[in-house]
Amino acid sequence: MTRRPPWEALLLAAALAVPAFGSRFYTFLANDVLIWALFATSLNLLVGYTGLVSFGHAAYFGIGAYTTGLLMKKLGVPFLLAFPAAGVLAGAFALLKGQALALLFAVFIGYAALQMFRDRKPRPSRQLPGAAVQAAFVKAREHSGYVVVESYIQGFDHRMLVVGGELVAVAKRVPGHVVGDGTRSIRELVSGIELPDLTIQDLRAKLKAALPSQEVVFCCEKAPAAGAIALRCLAMLPPAFIEYALRNGAQRVRAVGCEGECAYRLGMELAEERFAGRREPHLRATVRAERREHEYSFSLR
Repeated sequence: MTRRPPWEALLLAAALAVPAFGSRFYTFLANDVLIWALFATSLNLLVGYTGLVSFGHAAYFGIGAYTTGLLMKKLGVPFLLAFPAAGVLAGAFALLKGQALALLFAVFIGYAALQMFRDRKPRPSRQLPGAAVQAAFVKAREHSGYVVVESYIQGFDHRMLVVGGELVAVAKRVPGHVVGDGTRSIRELVSGIELPDLTIQDLRAKLKAALPSQEVVFCCEKAPAAGAIALRCLAMLPPAFIEYALRNGAQRVRAVGCEGECAYRLGMELAEERFAGRREPHLRATVRAERREHEYSFSLR
């Protein structure tokens, strides 16, 4: 297996070398890129990883920027002092805004908690999902004389599209799930990509039909081979299926990708990362992968 180059360290070294070897323009450009990358990363942490709502994310970004700039330009404050001061002032503004939002949240919680009530007291706790809803109702009444509490109806979640007063489409929301086979774990069953025209169940059926066999071949549909299981792209091959074939009668397993440029651009790169253990779902350490140009061969260690 090829070892992954230390791209992070190389990029960091290149960024630190820009002021020494680059012009003022490229130094300014590099700073601008890093600043916006940091801003995007912070927003991703807030909205993407934690699932929280951003209330004026860019505002505090701007407060920090103006604080640093004004302190250095107008008051001559050194950068090492102006930089942390920007964070302190932005945090102070965020704290003040947070206190104001906390008062408004009670109203919104009372509205979204569960259109059963309107300017009336809540029912007994046994008819509500917990005392938390009652507490939210009481808190909301401190700020508004009208509180709407919606009831929860158990059942399927459907989204409906109405155009011109007519229902034109209905979509049923189904959470992502995995159907087990009683022998393997969820990690082994999950594929990176599942397409409507080639589901995991279809691929599993094709693989079982090919076993036991001297050799099992998976191939890209752009490079078809006789008796091979064709995939739209080699990157769509679940690595767990390779080990399954090796442990259930196959003497050899091969995966043949595109000979020329990949039709899916990064298909071969993604397949390489999975087979090298750098991308989920990855090939387990019990399987050895060897690559020769656009073809992989696998065997048990």
